[in-house]
Amino acid sequence: MSTLSAASRSFVSTMLLGALAGTALIAVVELSTPRSQARLIYLVYGSLVVGAAIVLRRAGSRVRRYTLGLAAFMLATLVLYTYLATVVNPNALRMPMWEHAWRLGFMLCVGALATAIPFAFGALIRGSGGRPHAASTQSREPRVQQTGSGLPGRESRIESTPAVVG
Repeated sequence: MSTLSAASRSFVSTMLLGALAGTALIAVVELSTPRSQARLIYLVYGSLVVGAAIVLRRAGSRVRRYTLGLAAFMLATLVLYTYLATVVNPNALRMPMWEHAWRLGFMLCVGALATAIPFAFGALIRGSGGRPHAASTQSREPRVQQTGSGLPGRESRIESTPAVVG
């Protein structure tokens, strides 16, 4: 059996997380009352976004992590939407395509905002997306500055100042 690369593992695990969240959304719709559905749906979507952020914390660049998180969100949405359009309300398939498109487009916008929050928050916690700060990469040795003209016969002096002023 071949071993998956890290990029493939992150893709597969994120898509499994999205499918699991879609299944959980279907369970919420079927097993809860309409009054409690909204809170439970928010809980499932919130858990999906946080779970994707945890699974993808080492999945490469920020753009890749964000894109995979959004893909998991949309997969969960598509699983629920397909279930609602085929099982719960089969008449929805008679609607024009643009009516489905704007609903999914709206959910794409919601997913883009919802997915951006934990990834942006994680970047703030780590500082610069996990990369060292600019101040920590500078040399701690003193910098030597020469004042004066440096021409022969003119007086020059050398001052030592720290490289990082805090």
